[in-house]
Amino acid sequence: MLKTMIKASQMANLTDARYFAAWGVEYMGFCIDPNAAESLSITEFKAMKEWLVGPKIVGEFMGLNQAEELLPWIEKLGLQAIQLGPFSSLTAAKELAQHTQIIKEDVLESLDDLPQLASTYAEWQPYTAFFLLDLERNNMHWKDLNPQQKAQLAELAQTYPLCLSLPFEAPELDDILALGIKGLSLKGGEEEKVGYKSFDELDDIYEVLMED
Repeated sequence: MLKTMIKASQMANLTDARYFAAWGVEYMGFCIDPNAAESLSITEFKAMKEWLVGPKIVGEFMGLNQAEELLPWIEKLGLQAIQLGPFSSLTAAKELAQHTQIIKEDVLESLDDLPQLASTYAEWQPYTAFFLLDLERNNMHWKDLNPQQKAQLAELAQTYPLCLSLPFEAPELDDILALGIKGLSLKGGEEEKVGYKSFDELDDIYEVLMED
């Protein structure tokens, strides 16, 4: 058992997907948004999905905002959750939530924007499995947060199911979990060659995440 929920995000190769599946992660995300540069092809997605047993399969979308654009993907690809980007509409979430779980992603431009999230989360909460707050995309690290910002995150986490995506070192993990968050979003990376890569940093995180 892991100490917190883990969503493996932006899976781009089978090596990463199988590694995280072996962890027993609860969610595994694949970018299949045709408007995103990093999107997998449907063939690539299906080839990885058929190897996986256990995690809920998440389709990650950034640019498609209308429910009628997204609904066909749920049935076509057997998605068990959809991750909606920062510009997705609440109207779309309300309709999609009748068919699958919704993960709401937000990307902060600045840590000063943290207090503004509460009003958004309050509106989305009835339709959302959890909120993924991405600090990594704009290169914000755990070590960059001051005590006030950590307290703001803890306050959000006490009210809303909050999943964090941010760079950190394994020794910092217990302090992050002490915020009371629902989980963490973790990513793999490029293979050194097909079927091979080093997981040393993730192995260190996994050791901390394992329940005693």
